[in-house]
Amino acid sequence: MTKTAKIDFATTDAATIVDAIMNRITTMKSLSGFRDRAGGAAKADKLYPNTREALNLLKDMKQQKRKADAIRATLAPYNARLAAGETVEDILSPILSAWREYHVKNSSLLLMPSQILMLKVIESATQLEELTGKPVPGLLNNNRED
Repeated sequence: MTKTAKIDFATTDAATIVDAIMNRITTMKSLSGFRDRAGGAAKADKLYPNTREALNLLKDMKQQKRKADAIRATLAPYNARLAAGETVEDILSPILSAWREYHVKNSSLLLMPSQILMLKVIESATQLEELTGKPVPGLLNNNRED
């Protein structure tokens, strides 16, 4: 005896398919099985483009989750220190000291820890601007004020 389908992949739009998979109404395995029964990936892409779009959306969501998990893992040891009442500057002081030594050795600049912190935030804002293609508010760059 066969199970009745919980969702009709042939007529349902991609967002609804993704929502159904995320809410465990159906599974990726069911979607893949439907695409296989439709004649494989190439034929399923032609007949049911919504299923390809759903797969792409799920892939993007999976990548976003991986990136978020990596950020959480990076911040995890520092979150405990923040919760214990340490300030951000106290937590970052060894890193800021290392950067201070670097700038003294390589450019003879003696910067204060707060200046180094500001420099690194400005550098990251510039990097963010390059990644997004959008100006970062408050970033002053070569006589340009946003």
